[in-house]
Amino acid sequence: MKKIGAIIAAAFILTAGASTQAADSVYEGVVFYIPHRIIDAVDVFSMTLGFGPTARLKVFATRDFAFGAGIGVDAALVKQINRQYGAGLESGWDTSFAMISAEHSQRESSVGSVKDFYYYSTGTPSPSENVYKFYDGARDFWSLGVEAGVGLVEFTFELHPVEIADFITGWVFIDIKDDDFSVEDISF
Repeated sequence: MKKIGAIIAAAFILTAGASTQAADSVYEGVVFYIPHRIIDAVDVFSMTLGFGPTARLKVFATRDFAFGAGIGVDAALVKQINRQYGAGLESGWDTSFAMISAEHSQRESSVGSVKDFYYYSTGTPSPSENVYKFYDGARDFWSLGVEAGVGLVEFTFELHPVEIADFITGWVFIDIKDDDFSVEDISF
């Protein structure tokens, strides 16, 4: 009888932490529900505004299917995939016709949460390349967008289908991008 009591007490003690963790998870889900939905809505699009000598016109439906070309060097204000906010120096050239492309571009000297990258590719782009990492890459392989620049101004606008899905599924507590924050992520 003493052994059964000890086993029940040990089981209770071992599962008490799990119950607390589950309760914390539910609590965070309720408290941060609206902020998560707002942030997920903002994640749906990206914009970059650059200033410097440029000539560019390109439209794309994923990086795998694009039409256009461009060349330029600019200092850019960036709001990009994977919550990159800030500025950086961008330079390079690219040309694309359907699924065939060539590109040599880079972003460096970034400030804020903007990621630096160097990218050189010929042929068909691949989502397995480091610059396109799903959770923390500098660029979104699956985005739909347009790049335009002439003279001293360049503008990029992108929609992110994966972020749209993350926003929609977030309403039922499913976080596809695993980017919802918790109490531990907030530091003062």
